[in-house]
Amino acid sequence: MVVGLEVHIQLKTRSKLFCSDTNAFGAPPNTNTSVISLAHPGTLPRINETAVAFACRLGIATSAEIAPVSIFDRKNYFYPDLPKGYQITQNLNSICKGGYLDLRYARNAERVFIHKMHIEEDAGKSIHDLDEHFTLLDLNRAGVPLLELVTEPCIHHPEIAAAFFSELRTLVMFLGICDGNMQEGSLRCDANISIRPEGAQWLGIRTEVKNMNSFKNLKRALEFEFKRQLELVKKGEAVKQETRGFNPLTGSTVRMRNKEMAYDYRYFPDPDLPPLCISESYIESVKKNMPVSVSQIRDFYIKNYQIKPEDAVILTESPDFVQYFDKLLEICNPILAANWMIQNIRPYLSNEGRDIASFLITPDRLKQLMDRCNEGRINIRDGKFRLLAAIEAYPHSPIQEIIQKMGLWIEVNDGEELVLLIQQVLEENPKEKARLLARTKNLQGWFIGEVMKKSGGKLDPKKVASVFQEIISNNNL
Repeated sequence: MVVGLEVHIQLKTRSKLFCSDTNAFGAPPNTNTSVISLAHPGTLPRINETAVAFACRLGIATSAEIAPVSIFDRKNYFYPDLPKGYQITQNLNSICKGGYLDLRYARNAERVFIHKMHIEEDAGKSIHDLDEHFTLLDLNRAGVPLLELVTEPCIHHPEIAAAFFSELRTLVMFLGICDGNMQEGSLRCDANISIRPEGAQWLGIRTEVKNMNSFKNLKRALEFEFKRQLELVKKGEAVKQETRGFNPLTGSTVRMRNKEMAYDYRYFPDPDLPPLCISESYIESVKKNMPVSVSQIRDFYIKNYQIKPEDAVILTESPDFVQYFDKLLEICNPILAANWMIQNIRPYLSNEGRDIASFLITPDRLKQLMDRCNEGRINIRDGKFRLLAAIEAYPHSPIQEIIQKMGLWIEVNDGEELVLLIQQVLEENPKEKARLLARTKNLQGWFIGEVMKKSGGKLDPKKVASVFQEIISNNNL
């Protein structure tokens, strides 16, 4: 498998690439438009300097060469969501060339090489499924600034492609140039895939799979397309150069159209835009305003808090996650904080389709919950998500009160009732009791679980284990 990725990164500027229209997702259709983005005759584009600075940030972060002079071109094609009839982009003279991204914390650490990065404007949105007779157009997105990153055809495994896409998302979020919201289309990926015999250096006929906005779907699409192309070659058939779409419901790719060639777009330099000239002093000014890199944050966690590398990656999945975790680190043990964020908070938010920015439990209140759990007095395993939801719903109620009202507080019982309960469970399970006495199998944990079930989770499991061990040691069966 030979894969090259094209990732479209929507830049987080306040206005569009060549005019002052607002760049914001979710506005009513066709409200973030003007005579420039609608391509009225006589209007002229003017470059957004923040978009240039953001492109330089990513170039610096990936060790790319930032071109002192780059050119804007017109890419001609006629879709109704492209009002001008052409897209302003960069073809041969792009703003960034070369560079790489190291996947240091992936299962198999690899370096993915970048071919180029170029600035271009986005098209509007065509909506086909709201009316059976018409296609509806929303031109709010027309003219929104994109940075397209094109890798070399150097990826040979679906897992590496997905890891690169994920790492790039994290990088652009920490650089502050993109919000990384894949559901809203802020980050989209096209994959070019071909196959060749192992050891061969030439490239096969490629297909392009368009517009994937999840790491999982990218991996699934590459796996399917590899098998599809392999089956064609085995049958003696040729792979056709074409554009395909991915259907996440079936896990398959489907043909959309023939793949266009560069000459189909009739590129030529845009006569309304002068060459973009970037000086060394400008690059230095961009470097001075660069935020702390995500790799520096991960290295800090690993070195200073002994957090495992794979956990450091999860803890730095977004700037908001890091911000919350850092506040938690100020008041509690780093390893305990990391475990709670990874094993409890992240799954809880993921289960609800939310991110940490919407999490309503403050670090101080989470610390109180963690303390109660460490005492072994909460049946957190059975009611974890319910409890977190309740604490969010009642931000001013004491944690202890919420736990008790939900029936999750474990009452410590060290009297005769606990002994009788254990003996009752032993008597109700004679076969398991015989195997326990014969020591043919270690069933102590199983019996403790049965006692906990019978008590409705109201007992302290440590106390149950202690009393159970005492009963066995004294042969009080």
